[in-house]
Amino acid sequence: MSPDRTHNYIDIENLVGCGKVNHDQVVWARTQFEATTNPGALDLVTVGCDAINAFEVKLVFGGARIVCGHGPDGADLALLEAMQDDLASALPASRITVGSGDHIFAPLLSSMATQGIITRVVGIAGHTSARLRIAAHHTTLLPELATLIERTA
Repeated sequence: MSPDRTHNYIDIENLVGCGKVNHDQVVWARTQFEATTNPGALDLVTVGCDAINAFEVKLVFGGARIVCGHGPDGADLALLEAMQDDLASALPASRITVGSGDHIFAPLLSSMATQGIITRVVGIAGHTSARLRIAAHHTTLLPELATLIERTA
């Protein structure tokens, strides 16, 4: 395992809080995530999104691996598959960060923790499942984008 590498998995629609994202929302999510996680040069980023959002996500996360799904859980399932593949691959990481609030990631995070991987969740305040927060070693909650827009309007 590489002690100096984090693999970041981002569920972009979950962090933004809607199914169809625009450029500014994706930029906001990336900025907030990076300000919170402070990624290093060797860290890896995988972003899961619905196929309808792939173009905007690729524009903002140019160097990241983009995995796409279709439907309500499509991005989640694509990210889970990527996480499982990476765990079994030659790209080890000593830390995993999941940018989502969906409970679907809790069992895999728990499993990773038992393997000695430090896990972290970056979710949205009020929209991050208790199961996911409990499964992770660390949790950071970001303000909801809609709340920030209301405050600045």
